[in-house]
Amino acid sequence: MNTSEDALFCPITLELFHDPVVAQDGHTYERKAIEEWIRKNGTSPITNQRISLEHLVPNYAIKKMVDHFESSLQKKNFQYTLDVDVKKKKGRPLFQTFGKTIYSAEWLPNDDSRPEIILLKIDGARANKEASFYVDLSRHPHIVRTFGLVHEDDSDRNSIILLQEYASEGSLYELLTERKTPLDEKILIEIFSQVTDAMSYLALNNVVHGDLACRNVLVFRFDEKDPRNIVVKVTDFGLSRYSKIYSQTTITARTTLNIIPKRYCAPEILVANVAVDDYTEKSDVYSMGVLMWEAYSRGAIPWSNIENDDDVVRRVRNGDMLPKPANCSPQYWNIITKTWNKLPNQRPTFDQLKRLFQDQLYQTITSASKSTVPEYYKPDNSTRNSPTMTPNDSTRSEHPDDNRGTSVSSKNQPTTDTNPSIDDMIGKPVQFSKELCIIKGYVQCQGQELFALESERSITGYDGRCPKCNKPHVVLNKIRGFYAAVNSVYDALRRQKLEKERLQGCKEADAS
Repeated sequence: MNTSEDALFCPITLELFHDPVVAQDGHTYERKAIEEWIRKNGTSPITNQRISLEHLVPNYAIKKMVDHFESSLQKKNFQYTLDVDVKKKKGRPLFQTFGKTIYSAEWLPNDDSRPEIILLKIDGARANKEASFYVDLSRHPHIVRTFGLVHEDDSDRNSIILLQEYASEGSLYELLTERKTPLDEKILIEIFSQVTDAMSYLALNNVVHGDLACRNVLVFRFDEKDPRNIVVKVTDFGLSRYSKIYSQTTITARTTLNIIPKRYCAPEILVANVAVDDYTEKSDVYSMGVLMWEAYSRGAIPWSNIENDDDVVRRVRNGDMLPKPANCSPQYWNIITKTWNKLPNQRPTFDQLKRLFQDQLYQTITSASKSTVPEYYKPDNSTRNSPTMTPNDSTRSEHPDDNRGTSVSSKNQPTTDTNPSIDDMIGKPVQFSKELCIIKGYVQCQGQELFALESERSITGYDGRCPKCNKPHVVLNKIRGFYAAVNSVYDALRRQKLEKERLQGCKEADAS
């Protein structure tokens, strides 16, 4: 982290600072990220020297720079003019394929304190949403950050230009194909977990990627020796047929929006009468399985032994699967094949897929040395044992008046030794997405179970409304309230519990 363009980003998370602090090593970090790092490691992530929580000091200069940058985006309403606010750098495009071009770009006037940027131009497409939607949707640690939309002076309405952050390490596909040997499996699992986390977020916001592949995963930091240092982010989501966030212009007959990546698609997408309802989270899950196969295979083209795409379509629709890569262990191959079930409703969700990886990691550790595994590694299976809801459980909140006619007594709800009931969760504090939140309510909307939460601080990108129907089921503060999948909140609570047990174990070990 030596360049001036990195000044606004935490060296641990590679995200824009929110609450920057200076540690004893002289480097600036996001407060929550460095606090978590110190609790787990006790040393600097950069210099490896001993550092402590009590010596963290706010960095007001960096905070002022970040606030100025964020406010400048809002003043522009996240919309920019080419050659006025930003410009393309000289030279050839960084990347170019049919219907899509990526240009290296810079801010105007030139300001080294702002993040490095690129321009993503998509031909034959137009935005269906306001610029702020694309900005807010990208506020996730594993989704490429979008700063706004860029307009050209010639008012070209046959394309859209997104202003995005620059990924210095290129795409996952490039990383894989430039190697002589496959990546270690533990590295791949870390990458898969980050991609799955991003896809869970998109699914919660009703966004279907439609073209999930290694080429659409960008690498921001890679460390072959320590998976904790790896940061990858998903890009180019929604650029598919029947997209809800982009639409095809009438001028261009063939664009990236109507090209079907047949070798990555689920069987329901490959039928002649494919409809908008066929593009779902489950069709993305199928593509996730192909992405994982591709990563194990060092970027090989799926079904490379079959030349004709139509023959591939027939194989996929018949339920045929790609062959198991030699470097993929049987337990992880079993997880991958679950994503290729011919019936969409038999495939896992992204939340479930992430838990399958977590459970397998635990089993791998325990099988290696059951007697030495500490208590905090043991999964509590909370999300798999989440309470079964009755039809009347549509909405619940911590306010008694909000629960009339909908609340069910907690004694009627099944619980486990490790998993609180829904009623017990209301009002409970939980560390979620790096923020301390209070669970304010529960709602079932369009088949999705959600908790309504309020952060202790204002958060950007949320308005207190349900992401499924855009309605305020539970009364929430507009700048601090948001909804999250029930399983995700249980996962966060489980991680919080395990970390507490881990720290307690460390203290007891030190005392002895």
